[in-house]
Amino acid sequence: MSATNECRGLSSLLKYPDLTSTRLMRFIALITTALICLATSLPLAAKPLANMSPEQLLAAEEGSLLVLDVRNRHEYNRGHIPDAVHIPQHQLANHLEELSAWRDKSIVVYCESGYRAHLAASLLAEEGFNKVYHLVGDMRDWRDSGREIAF
Repeated sequence: MSATNECRGLSSLLKYPDLTSTRLMRFIALITTALICLATSLPLAAKPLANMSPEQLLAAEEGSLLVLDVRNRHEYNRGHIPDAVHIPQHQLANHLEELSAWRDKSIVVYCESGYRAHLAASLLAEEGFNKVYHLVGDMRDWRDSGREIAF
């Protein structure tokens, strides 16, 4: 396109300012709506999840933290971390009142490989639990490293 044609295109836009401003306003409205939808779909607690290593868990003073296994019942029955409390991730929202005593205490969450633990930890954080940790490596690494397993 030559410079002359570009100038003609610009001059035609200037001849019809209502058409240009209407398109611009629609575009701005569309972008604004998309940004609002994106912002409201993001979790409120955007801070990253803190991790706790198995060594830190084992070194913790007895009774100073709650170990929460969020795997399914059959996974839990095949072996779990000693003294872990079992609440499946898909049922956690129904058991928040039972955990309320731990709102300001440390909770270490784990599953088999991490996904459900992250979902559970995010829910706990959103519900005001202040010290939620994810167990690094989850049950898979715990088992593979030969650490004690309860049945």
